[in-house]
Amino acid sequence: MRIRLHHTVLVLLTGLIVLSLDLQAQEAPTEQETSSDSLLLDATWIPCSDSTESLHILRNGETIYACANSGVSFTIGQATLKGLIEVIDAMKSVTDTAVLDSCTTIGVILAGPRYLLLNSSSPTEITRSLCNELAMLRKYAKRRIERDIERTLEYIEQRPNTGVKTDPALDPETLNRSLYNSPIASTWRCRGSVRVTAQIDARGNVRRAFVQNADVDGKCASLLVMTSLRAVTLSSFEPAVKIEGNSGAAWMNIVVSFGRRSVTSMEQSMSQIEEPQPPENESSSPEAGSPEE
Repeated sequence: MRIRLHHTVLVLLTGLIVLSLDLQAQEAPTEQETSSDSLLLDATWIPCSDSTESLHILRNGETIYACANSGVSFTIGQATLKGLIEVIDAMKSVTDTAVLDSCTTIGVILAGPRYLLLNSSSPTEITRSLCNELAMLRKYAKRRIERDIERTLEYIEQRPNTGVKTDPALDPETLNRSLYNSPIASTWRCRGSVRVTAQIDARGNVRRAFVQNADVDGKCASLLVMTSLRAVTLSSFEPAVKIEGNSGAAWMNIVVSFGRRSVTSMEQSMSQIEEPQPPENESSSPEAGSPEE
């Protein structure tokens, strides 16, 4: 009974995602204007445990991964991105009805949108290539969470907030408009708040971002973490102003709260001069298990 219930919920909620993406596509600008930041892949793992995982990849390679109440954004290499696109382009909407198991089922939305339910432990001949790609990306993304957050927190702690006269800024309503309200999160009535730590560069773009620990319970956690990271990553900020008067990079916290309606608020920024730079977000070291080129 529990397995059937999990299947019913997953099918219903993933179907709502498809409907939402269809509606967004109708209102979106032309394909040429949105090709770089449009959806390539959105995968949600909903296991039998009280946690979820979300993997969101844009067409330009920007990736967001959330596991339970933490998450990180990074960019996958061109070789990995090209291979993933080739696999995705060959896929059609499919449901592995013969072998579905709620504890190993992945709900996937691909560009199009196309809708898939995959069994990660028993993929079919049709879905095996995509399952392999997802397994590799998932393994790598988990390592990015463990490595990137620890390194970045250590970097921020070792350097005081000096060199910046004015912190980065963003109108909360502007950030609200970037929020992708997941139909799954809406159906589950997800509530809580997510604090995103982000570095804003001298042009007002987000160079890197992560969530260390969100104040969200249970299965809702990764969904709201992913939503928050995506909104922050795609937002354009007013950059920090250095003491010398020119624009510079700075770290800041952005709190995204989810209640009856999505509301955002901002904490005090963690000012940081542009130099020296922290470790690059992208990594090609073999020990990191990187899918980078």
